Amino acid sequence: MSPQIVCKQCNSANPARSQFCKFCGSRLPVRSLLTKISWFGWSAAMLAWSLFTINLVAVTQPMLFPSQKGPVIKDSVNTGAVIDGPVNGPVVNFPDNKGHVEVRFYSPPPKPVKPHEVQRDDFVPDVTDSKGAHASFIIYLFSDEYKWRLGSWEELETGETRIPFTQQMQTNLNSAVEVICVGASSEEIRPGLSDEDGRREEESRARRRSETIAMWIRPQLFEHVRVRKLNIGYHTPERLLGQIASETSDQRRIIIVLVLKEEDDVDLDSALRKSFEIEGTKHPIYETILTKYSLTKAARFTWLD
Repeated sequence: MSPQIVCKQCNSANPARSQFCKFCGSRLPVRSLLTKISWFGWSAAMLAWSLFTINLVAVTQPMLFPSQKGPVIKDSVNTGAVIDGPVNGPVVNFPDNKGHVEVRFYSPPPKPVKPHEVQRDDFVPDVTDSKGAHASFIIYLFSDEYKWRLGSWEELETGETRIPFTQQMQTNLNSAVEVICVGASSEEIRPGLSDEDGRREEESRARRRSETIAMWIRPQLFEHVRVRKLNIGYHTPERLLGQIASETSDQRRIIIVLVLKEEDDVDLDSALRKSFEIEGTKHPIYETILTKYSLTKAARFTWLD
């Protein structure tokens, strides 16, 4: 029922908005005007509240429910401080001193099937370099049969031996963007040489080993796969009472690293070093690579042309 006002002259009920009685023509009480003002005031208050609520939702919605397409960044730099997000998720860098933030989305590849030739495969799906760029590696330690093949001086000098790779190994090699051939030499040196001369000779041998591994691998690769050669050098002698350790074959094990994926600006040197550090907590050979070989203790690895 609509609001009404009673005329004081004839006691007739009139609509609240009326100024004069429709029955006797008398002026209605002033409160009818106040009623009108109250009616419009209430309506205006409700309209103002509605507008406030709509604006509040518009401001807070992007923060509470971010777009699935990811953030839009107008000004960003690579700061080096990194938070590793979930697989297929973002990796967010802390702001630098100018307040710039960089968000990277990196999706690691799956782990390849382990080939028969490989004794141990260590998968590093997502590792960052010193500036926060991403790469994915798998490190292959070959079986004793292949380790033995590199123990022969003659095979290294002539380069005539070819290793038959399985189909799975060929598939994995060609799924990579880069292949790193690691050359290493054991602590044994030629009798009669000084420690310094022996070290130089063994570092040269390690270089030839990385080149031999590259020679074995190149015929298996498509053109898009890059081959890198890494010389880690000569294993630090581990003498006991003046005697060289009797078993040194593990010190010249064949190691091949596949770069499965990498960002365009990645520093492969620092990313690979970090991978060895991570895997060194699981297998001692990686810690040994970084701490016991003559050419890995410098700030940068020794890469060959």
